Amino acid sequence: MHINSTQKDRTKEILEKSLRFGPLDIYLKVAVQIYALEDKGEKVWYDKLVEQLDGVMTATEIMLVIPELVDFEIIRQEFGETSKGRAGKLIFITDYQKDTIKRVYERHYKTPNKKKEP
Repeated sequence: MHINSTQKDRTKEILEKSLRFGPLDIYLKVAVQIYALEDKGEKVWYDKLVEQLDGVMTATEIMLVIPELVDFEIIRQEFGETSKGRAGKLIFITDYQKDTIKRVYERHYKTPNKKKEP
């Protein structure tokens, strides 16, 4: 897939807009959402993240964040069966980052009696 200069400019614009709250904000939102779904025992894949974060982030923002989270070794991906019974690339929080993301989730997104989603 070839990305032209207009697409590169648009990608840069989206990332700059997304980073206005701080460089980690969009990364943590995606990571915490993945953790929240895993905590409920649910499988996670890209389309499900887009659905869960609708109104919070765009699909493009999520698409741009996922490779970075893989590079940071916060998440890993592997092919498997989605809950729709179709093959897909499942997303998981890595074992050695799980405690860190869990602390962020519990401190900022979860209340004692009710879970607050990112």
